[in-house]
Amino acid sequence: MVEQILKLRDKIALSDVAQLRFTAQNLVFLASAIGLMAGGLWTWAPVAIFMILATLVDELGGEDRTNNPHPPAALQNAMLMLNAPLLFVNATLFAYYFTPGDPLYLAAALKPLGIDLDAARAATTRFDLVLAILAQGFNWALGLIAAHELLHRTDSPFDVELSRWLSGLGGDPWMALHHPAIHHRYLGLPSDPGTPRRGVSIYRFYVSVYIGNIAAGARFERERLSRGGSPFWTLNNRFLTGWLIFAALAGYFFLIAGLKAVAVYFIGAALGRFFLATTDYVQHYGLLRVEGEPLDARLSWDVYHIGTNAVLYCVGRHSDHHIYPRRACGDLQTRSDALSHRHGYLTMIALSLAPPLFHKVMQPRLDEWDRTFATDADLAYMRENGIPCASRA
Repeated sequence: MVEQILKLRDKIALSDVAQLRFTAQNLVFLASAIGLMAGGLWTWAPVAIFMILATLVDELGGEDRTNNPHPPAALQNAMLMLNAPLLFVNATLFAYYFTPGDPLYLAAALKPLGIDLDAARAATTRFDLVLAILAQGFNWALGLIAAHELLHRTDSPFDVELSRWLSGLGGDPWMALHHPAIHHRYLGLPSDPGTPRRGVSIYRFYVSVYIGNIAAGARFERERLSRGGSPFWTLNNRFLTGWLIFAALAGYFFLIAGLKAVAVYFIGAALGRFFLATTDYVQHYGLLRVEGEPLDARLSWDVYHIGTNAVLYCVGRHSDHHIYPRRACGDLQTRSDALSHRHGYLTMIALSLAPPLFHKVMQPRLDEWDRTFATDADLAYMRENGIPCASRA
């Protein structure tokens, strides 16, 4: 079976796969929305099936290190613009599972099309709903990846604002603020909450990166406004308007199904942000630099597996993204001056959920990084601060 899959992989031109890769997220969202209209196990099964297939493509399909061709810019833009409406359709259908009524007249509008939301809700068990919350949390995390691509388009206010609403659904309406201002500036330094230290578990990292990014974003915005002579309490404050986005989204869920839906929104958003934190975690785990050193490619773990980069807008080519943050996702390059993971993101994320296993898997890679990419100053810093590190031969 594995041999047949590998042969099939060799027959398919990677350029053909590349032309279709940016459709993957929206296909997941579309399948998820159809599942929510069907009810029962289909409220979560499409996302689960997708996760299994993406992992198999990663582990059996291997890597794609080709830099060209990439999809036309128009296709990339179209897929990114489709993310928001498809995700909000998912969110609306999902919220309907927590009310017996039809507050938006959606059930009535769908009935002439042969779609019975009342029957779908009746066929859905509490167990299905628990798994559906996990599935939507994963969807919203995928939306955060799209938001990440959009927030770097600083020449388009519309794209940046759309990014804020997408990231708000995933629990982080401040990402367009703290991500470029903090993470991209201080990557690898202790002042970057998004750089996980060696030995830290994903669970501890999740709490620290979420709180740390919000606090750092608030400080940055306060200083920015102060330099311009503006007060903190103003609608020009992106930190405060982030809270307004959060409140507006919570209000939308409340309109559909009351406080129960708001609670589910907060749980789904927390899950979405957790899934994103796992991505941050495997992208930068254990890598560092000292003050005064340049921000370079060695501070990221790349992933060149086919499934990962198809679903996540090539975010696996992460070292190149940090060198050229405004480079479009389809134009990101492979690099020889950074190490890469030997598995795709979903496999690495699964490993990270068991911290002892993840640390065991990563230790030989960290030793390799210490011997190959760490500077003398990096090694001295680690020894002075009690951080385990390998010695050069």
